Amino acid sequence: MRIMIDTNVFLSAILKSGSVPDLVLNHVCEKHDLVLCDHIINECYDVATRKFPSKIIVLDNLFKHLRFELVTAPRLGTVIIRDITGDKHFLELDLSIPHISTPANYKSKYFK
Repeated sequence: MRIMIDTNVFLSAILKSGSVPDLVLNHVCEKHDLVLCDHIINECYDVATRKFPSKIIVLDNLFKHLRFELVTAPRLGTVIIRDITGDKHFLELDLSIPHISTPANYKSKYFK
């Protein structure tokens, strides 16, 4: 399965080892195909620079070692991936594609 992980999940994962976002990120990387877009990577750095400057090196190491498919940020059209996010604005959308899930929902569904 192709899965895109949102900025807040990445940042939560690097801020607290062993947290649900950290566990989900690791699970996705081991079991599925991680898909990232330029917007998410740039947003991770923008937010980390403003709020968590000491974590920039952790973010560098994470993106350096992650295996992922880099796609252009979609502007229009259909996207056929799953998205894991904690962003309430995305969660309020009633979309069937892409399927949007919280880290906790993903964990309860896919961790066996």
